[in-house]
Formats: sequence, C-alpha cells, structure tokens
Amino acid sequence: MIRKKENATRSCEENSTWAERSDYSRCKPLEEDEPHIKVLWDIKEAGTIYYVGYGMSLLALTAALSIFLHFKNLRCLRNNIHTNLLATYFSWISHG
Repeated sequence: MIRKKENATRSCEENSTWAERSDYSRCKPLEEDEPHIKVLWDIKEAGTIYYVGYGMSLLALTAALSIFLHFKNLRCLRNNIHTNLLATYFSWISHG
C-alpha cells in the first residue's frame, strides 16, 4: 500500500552530496496478508454464486419439464423440441 501524500526523503548536504541514509519514517509498512485474504474471500463468494445459480436453474428446469410432461394438451412439435432442450440442459447442469 502506498500513501500518495507521503514519501521517503533523502537530504542533500551542504557540500552538494546526498546523505548516506534515506528517511523512511513516514512510509507505511507493506501489508502482505490483506490481498491474499481478499482473494480467498472472492473465491468463496464466486463458489457460492456458482452453486446458488445452478441450483436455481435446476429448480426452474424441473418446474418447466414437469409442466410440459404433465399437461397432455401442451404436446406439439414445438413443445416437444423445447422439452428435449430443457432435458438436455437439466442433464448438462446436473452432471457438470
């Protein structure tokens, strides 16, 4: 992490040479643990979103398939094609 308003300084001596040491007292120490924690939290959040999204998709596909298969008056070529498509998505999601 870098503070943009503060920086390290090195003094110029009276004889026009630089001082041997730089002054790092106003610099903030580097925090190495924080970015790793953030990445792990993002991975955990992505996994949760993944499983919730696929779970909701499976519920919607199950509802749609049960409607298409239960009501016989909905059977026509277009709905048969959609039933097969929904069954394909259902098997793809459940095995993936």
